[in-house]
Amino acid sequence: MRQKIKKYGFSFTAASAFVNETMQVATLYYQEKNWEIVLNRVVEENILHKTKVATIKREFIEIKKRIELLSPAALELLVNGSREDATRMIWLAITKAYTFISEFVIEIIRPKVLMFDFEITNRDYQVFLEHKSIEHDELNEISELTQYKIKQVLFKMLEQVGIINNSKDKIINRPFLTKQIIELIVEDNHILLKNFLLSDMEINEAIAQH
Repeated sequence: MRQKIKKYGFSFTAASAFVNETMQVATLYYQEKNWEIVLNRVVEENILHKTKVATIKREFIEIKKRIELLSPAALELLVNGSREDATRMIWLAITKAYTFISEFVIEIIRPKVLMFDFEITNRDYQVFLEHKSIEHDELNEISELTQYKIKQVLFKMLEQVGIINNSKDKIINRPFLTKQIIELIVEDNHILLKNFLLSDMEINEAIAQH
């Protein structure tokens, strides 16, 4: 019997990387330790800069979902580290939250970098999509508009966290990771380092030094 494959979640299409917003929400949660209080403040202070409360709540749910996937040490770094540290932790949370994004990075972007190919083409994405459509029926059932949105937001997020230079040229930037970040990710799950385009050798060295 074929193992049932968990469906992809595409709720990220209603959002983005939300770097600034996530930093603010994470700081509030770090201070309050109560999501209900945080939500009330997000709405009252309009931290997400939206006109409709329904939109604020929808986007807040996505940000909250990501933050909750971070370890206490990762949350600490997101709140009290540099902006670059915070961006790395936000990317870590995104790849933990959305399998589709993580698989695209690990199966398409990472192998290209390891072969010194730093440009993502539309064909690369199409090949990935066609391959995943075999196992994921939900990709065959969504509208063309949703398919367009998935691709658009995926590359926007990659740009916002610095994995690519911009969503037009799609030139890959290999993110710099401090020793602290590497140790933090190894403590969580060393496989997650693949989302930061590290080679197997680099990952094994990180594990050995941990």
